[in-house]
Amino acid sequence: PHQCIHQLFEAQVERTPDNIAVVFEQDQLTYRELNDRANQLAHYLRTKGVGKNVLVGLYLERSLAMVIGLWGILKAGGAYVPLDPAYPKDRVAYILADAQAKVLIADPHLLASLPEHQAEIVSLEQDQPEIEGQPRSNPVTDSDPANLAYVIYTSGSTGNPKGVEVCHQSQTNLLTYLQHTPGLTSSDTLLAVTTICFDTSTADIYLPLVVGAKIVLVSSEVAADGFQLLAKLTDSGATFLQATPVSFRLLLAAGWQGSPNLRVVSTGTAARYLSPAPSDCADRAD
Repeated sequence: PHQCIHQLFEAQVERTPDNIAVVFEQDQLTYRELNDRANQLAHYLRTKGVGKNVLVGLYLERSLAMVIGLWGILKAGGAYVPLDPAYPKDRVAYILADAQAKVLIADPHLLASLPEHQAEIVSLEQDQPEIEGQPRSNPVTDSDPANLAYVIYTSGSTGNPKGVEVCHQSQTNLLTYLQHTPGLTSSDTLLAVTTICFDTSTADIYLPLVVGAKIVLVSSEVAADGFQLLAKLTDSGATFLQATPVSFRLLLAAGWQGSPNLRVVSTGTAARYLSPAPSDCADRAD
């Protein structure tokens, strides 16, 4: 309870530096490599004025860069505001204006789709020389468990989207609990399918990396297609999957019969039934 999320990760890096931390398609990073790259980004963000409770927008496709970005912001002492590239432009504009993010980490190919904003752009690709020139050591900050870790915006179905502020202490409490119930260990492989704009994604990204487990990150396209998701679930050797009932219905419609070594957690909406509706099966078959 007296540590920040990134401090839990840094402690795990010391224990298992050479273990694989995260895999995305054909690329992967060990714990040491992920920590080093996140540290370099954090030091770079500090030069941009990112510190305690400073909000940083994150406008990235699902990739290793996204994971580096999340840890880099936290290590700099800031709090991230996730923005899905699939969001309507007016929603992105509203969130950027409402959050007043000081810095925005964005993919270069997504810059053209951004609405007008006041944030300073940081690109992990275009700013790579400057970022790689930063120290690989863990940044020393005045981060406190009571500080903000992230701000996630609601759907806005009852009006304008609202930013929900979550502090480090809330997350470290949750992560400590989840290590025991349902439980996750260093021998596990978690298939991460949840968008970082949905708050349960924190268990996908942070929980495995504070216990020494491996993340297999899937793209948005794979997560939305039951057949591709089933193939990834099988090929990855995943032992843990957290998803919404929609994802499980996609898997069932694609012919999934269950996996004896897989633990699943269903979140977000009520799981009223497990078998897919006939119309879903027909749609997937077509």
